[in-house]
Amino acid sequence: MESAEKFNSLQGNLLLAMPGMSDPFFSQTAILICEHNAEGAMGVVINQPTEIRLEEVFEQLNFESADSQAKSKFIGYGGPVGRDQGFMLHNACDESWNSSIEILEGIYL
Repeated sequence: MESAEKFNSLQGNLLLAMPGMSDPFFSQTAILICEHNAEGAMGVVINQPTEIRLEEVFEQLNFESADSQAKSKFIGYGGPVGRDQGFMLHNACDESWNSSIEILEGIYL
């Protein structure tokens, strides 16, 4: 295992499935690598929409959003691991979102 000083993290990069990939979970996917360190990696699929609109999720969470255009968007599939969890990629972070981590400059999870 490489030392921490030499570890080359891929956080913030996109992992693109090769055209011939036959795995049904990852075929034709783009994955944003959200965390990558010597202990492992975590990413989210960003190009596979579900049939659920963001507005439905916001209603269940009693979350108010002033962006009506965003509420009409479909949420993404995210990936085959932890299907009972949800993550939100967003571009703003303040004290009320203290569990967010910065993936890239200005992009948070």
